[in-house]
Amino acid sequence: MNTEQSAYWHIVQETLETFHRLSRQAATTRIQRFRMALLETGDPVTLEYAMHEEPFYLAARLAGRKVAEPTPAQDKIYSQILKRCTEEAIAFGALAVRLQETKKRLSQIETKAAGVLRRKKPAEFRRQKLVVPA
Repeated sequence: MNTEQSAYWHIVQETLETFHRLSRQAATTRIQRFRMALLETGDPVTLEYAMHEEPFYLAARLAGRKVAEPTPAQDKIYSQILKRCTEEAIAFGALAVRLQETKKRLSQIETKAAGVLRRKKPAEFRRQKLVVPA
């Protein structure tokens, strides 16, 4: 699941919890069942298509409620949910990218260190100070 998909489902979950008073577990269960039903169709386009529905309306359907336009008060709260979940997804995505970069850099360092160890004789290696790059 990519960052956009994670953000979408997180918004649906927060909306279920906030507006429909579902517990986190109940909201998660409904979302999982819905996604499994979409996946069981065997059509990858179906899941993508489902994610084009506004999370507010999908949450209402998952809660078994009539889909209606949000009131001005609901719209204000919903906008806050959208903003928070989007910011979290962006931060998580950036963190994941940094983690991948760090893993790649560590792999490069390990490869370089292994090459150095193979080329040097044990006595020669002991005389040299090991410098760890910053």
